[in-house]
Amino acid sequence: MKIAYTGTIFYNQKYGGISRYFTEVVKRIDVNAKIIAPLSKNIYLKNVNKDKKYSISFNRLPQYNFLKELNYYFSKKIIKSFRPDIVHETYYSEKIKDYNQYKKIISVYDLIHEKFNNEFYRKKDKKKQNIIDYADHFICISNQTKKDFIEFYEIPEEKVSVVYLGGDHLKNDLIIKKNKIINEPYILYTGSKRKYKNFEILINSLPKLKNKDISLVCFGGEKLNNNELLENKSDIKIIQIYGDDKILINLIDNSLCFINTSLYEGFSIPNIESLFLKCPLICSNISVFKEICGSAALYFDPKSSDDLANCIDEIISNSDLRKNIITQGVNRSKIFTWDNCTKKTLEVYNKVIED
Repeated sequence: MKIAYTGTIFYNQKYGGISRYFTEVVKRIDVNAKIIAPLSKNIYLKNVNKDKKYSISFNRLPQYNFLKELNYYFSKKIIKSFRPDIVHETYYSEKIKDYNQYKKIISVYDLIHEKFNNEFYRKKDKKKQNIIDYADHFICISNQTKKDFIEFYEIPEEKVSVVYLGGDHLKNDLIIKKNKIINEPYILYTGSKRKYKNFEILINSLPKLKNKDISLVCFGGEKLNNNELLENKSDIKIIQIYGDDKILINLIDNSLCFINTSLYEGFSIPNIESLFLKCPLICSNISVFKEICGSAALYFDPKSSDDLANCIDEIISNSDLRKNIITQGVNRSKIFTWDNCTKKTLEVYNKVIED
């Protein structure tokens, strides 16, 4: 079996959950699989063996049309010479229509653009619909994503499989046991602060905390703007940090709790990272988080800053609850490994080839 992964996401994404997903699967899958990314700026792809990729790495790649076309020109030639059984499109490229001689799979991560079209300045995208029409099969990363995808695009259920992602790329043995990056006690938030991420609910909860001797650390994402800082009417300090996986591991490992305030997600790798690293998880009580995390998290009403503040105070002060959430998290995390993800992905490939 030969699998070709398109370079779409590796041209567009320097780092992030989607490109991590594909690199982790390719590193493990026991078939002739290659990432075809002639031009790439992706950090994770650098750690993939040469026999698993066709790629030249750049520190940055401007979004120029001629570069995209050049990338596609070489991709098409390489895929043609590779002669795969399946082309796995990594992120909704309209070029998928040019691979009609192969079976085509698209991974569906969420329907954020469709559900929050005002935020992303788009409605139901005809271009995306056309791309979807060319695919033979779809892999959704949660049952909730599958449900949303089928309802929105009216896809036959037999054309959709669910494969959970992993979260064990941040191993405990990678933690550098040196000085803490942040010496004072802190709670942790990671990633984007777009409106659907509901970050303002966390800011609004800070003045309501009983425990004032903590900081809020924000790792990555957009830089905090003056409005967000002004909205913090508490004495709790907000610290923003950028860095690599080693920095992230250190921050998760030493935080009082990890907080995810999202109103909608397709899966959430950060939640699983926290479970693996034995960091108590507090997250909004949306359906996909309950599907993925089960009893391994403390849930709050994403419309209530009071509820979030109560959860933070409780996880900090109640040692029995803290230990129970951590234990539940370790047990739950065993489901979400990249080995399991790769195994399930291979099962989908075999099914698609047999159909």
